[in-house]
Amino acid sequence: MILLALFLVLALPAAAQPGGPAVREAAAAWVRAQPGPGPQAPPYAGWSQERAEAMRGLNRRFCGNLRLSLPGPAFPFADDASCVARQEALLPRLCDEAGASRARPQSACFAAVNRDMREGLNRLAALAEAAAPRHATHPLPLPPRPGPAPPRDIPATEIFAANQASTWRVIVEAGIPGRGPVQGSAVAVGPRHVLTNCHVVRAGAAIRLVRGRDSLPASVSAMDLEGDRCVLQTEADRLTPIRHLRPHGDLRVGERIYAIGAPLGLELTLTEGILSALRSRGGIALVQSSATVAPGSSGGGLYDARGNLIGITTFGVGRQGGLEFAIAPEGFWTIPLLVAAR
Repeated sequence: MILLALFLVLALPAAAQPGGPAVREAAAAWVRAQPGPGPQAPPYAGWSQERAEAMRGLNRRFCGNLRLSLPGPAFPFADDASCVARQEALLPRLCDEAGASRARPQSACFAAVNRDMREGLNRLAALAEAAAPRHATHPLPLPPRPGPAPPRDIPATEIFAANQASTWRVIVEAGIPGRGPVQGSAVAVGPRHVLTNCHVVRAGAAIRLVRGRDSLPASVSAMDLEGDRCVLQTEADRLTPIRHLRPHGDLRVGERIYAIGAPLGLELTLTEGILSALRSRGGIALVQSSATVAPGSSGGGLYDARGNLIGITTFGVGRQGGLEFAIAPEGFWTIPLLVAAR
């Protein structure tokens, strides 16, 4: 079935895709299924309203599960809507009246597509379960939030020296054969707690904090997937927390800022820029800056010229840099603890 072939091509680990004939056959089926040039028939043409709505629901669920199973750049669409649009563009080829009449009635075509979608969803659910991040056995609340530093600018060398011990690289093992680890950054805010982005840890069964030769297992103690805010917890008091934090409401556009993280896995990298704007998205306070970051920086710290933590770097816009965003750190203290361990 072409939809099942589509699922196989997208969901197989990247390392396995160049492999055996079954994978090549699935890829070839996906290419053949691409909508051709010229106007396309509308999705679900000739279908009953009930069947069309059922198929829309299956497409939404399929794309949502696919996004969770293939996080970040592995998800081959801009968003869920793009994925659904792609699926719906294929449907006229699969089950239009002419295509169905060559092999089987349209009702049989719909039933086959429906079955393949359910099988794909079941497989995606199994992958998501295997890759789910490990929850802390006994989630602990964050320690009290630190206050701001004295109102005195200090050199970049002092800012780095004061915060480097609080900066960690995050290595996340996927838990799925053939899929390599994901990496990001994190900032310690207590002897056992670090702040990071959920998109770094959400698709990994095993999480480690790494710096130099130090490697500490960690688990998720608080999670806000929608806001991309996650708190990780270690089993022992081994971390050096930041000393100062400055809230979003006290910041001013034009301030000099510094980012510390592990772009491309390069631990303890310092970059600088200016605070470009103060924004909000979905109720989450954001700091926009010109400090250069790269993949692997997600979850690292953004600091002002006094050495205060003012953001957890999360995403950039455009390929040229200069549009980087960080989440205001004080909001991490509002995330509810996870209730039960996995």
